[in-house]
Amino acid sequence: MSIEKFFDDPRRRRSEELAFFAERAERTGDLIAALTQYAEAARLEEANALEIPADVPRVRTVLAVSAVALWLRAEQWDEAARAGCAFLAVPKALTPDGRRELQSLVDRAWRASELQTIFDGKRDAFAGLEARLSGGTVRIGLAPVAIVAERREVLVPILYRVAEWRRKKKFRRAGPSSFAASLEVVEAPARAASFGLRLFVGRLGQQVTAGEPDHPRDIINAFLDLASAAAEDRLASVCEDADYMKAFSRAFRDLAGDGTQVASVELGHVESRSVRHVVLLGPEQRSALTARLTCADGARPIRLEGVLKSVNLRGREPTIVIEQENGSAARLRIAKGEHDDTIGPKLNRPVRVIGRHDVTEDGEAEEWADDVILLEDAAEEPPG
Repeated sequence: MSIEKFFDDPRRRRSEELAFFAERAERTGDLIAALTQYAEAARLEEANALEIPADVPRVRTVLAVSAVALWLRAEQWDEAARAGCAFLAVPKALTPDGRRELQSLVDRAWRASELQTIFDGKRDAFAGLEARLSGGTVRIGLAPVAIVAERREVLVPILYRVAEWRRKKKFRRAGPSSFAASLEVVEAPARAASFGLRLFVGRLGQQVTAGEPDHPRDIINAFLDLASAAAEDRLASVCEDADYMKAFSRAFRDLAGDGTQVASVELGHVESRSVRHVVLLGPEQRSALTARLTCADGARPIRLEGVLKSVNLRGREPTIVIEQENGSAARLRIAKGEHDDTIGPKLNRPVRVIGRHDVTEDGEAEEWADDVILLEDAAEEPPG
């Protein structure tokens, strides 16, 4: 059977033409026209795809995926889910890869629909970030709970920290973010074909426009720009504030793959109409960021290992307590606010502390923890 006739169908040709016009309208900023043209292109593509016989699954798959993708570009979430489910209802008429791709597209449609409901139906009120974990102990769709929780507990607070940095707020050393009442972070399930965290930042309350410091899309873009700078060892040139730079360095270091538990972590947009920005953080980046988190000049470096037994972030002098192998407990000071975003997942777990022994002007000795690293992640760290 010749397949050319399916691609030469007038509906197919008109769909391609409309999609071309829609892309052009989108580039010029006429989003309303673009969405209308994408929707009409999707309707024609779907009608053509439904008439493809089941004995030519490759052709039916190509056109089915195209139709659902066009519904998504039209931001017609319910139509995309309906069309995708209709094609999936006849699995033998699709290729195995096509079924997986359609399942992923339907998942996108459901998530987008729910997000728009959560954020009062405003299409531009949220933006997504994905951290995809791979290698090491991570398998397709499966990963140890601990390594996922560690990264979730770093990602959420650092997104608020990025919003504060964009607003040029003074570095917060204690307490919740001032954005806690206006920005919400929600999580979607990991994609079936990988394992990762999908977080969406949404704006609550009044509408904001693109370009404002706390617009969700711009927060995600800033996060990825900072991640890229951290991966390329140029964070200092992007973030001039020393406190923010340390907080970001520590966060991206803890997110990075260690080469054992997790080979690498890929950060990127969940979905975006712009070019997809992807940042890869692996053992090399982890080691480089750790090296940047060095102790102060003039102090004697210290390094110890043990279980992080307690964390006290309150008061003027926050401290941590490390229970060492010989049973002794070491209490060390930590800089106020610098560890708040990353210390939580390390409690009651073996850690390595890199710090300094300092002497105050009054002659009193103090031991400081400049960096706290999970011991299972420390194999790739540079020697002291």
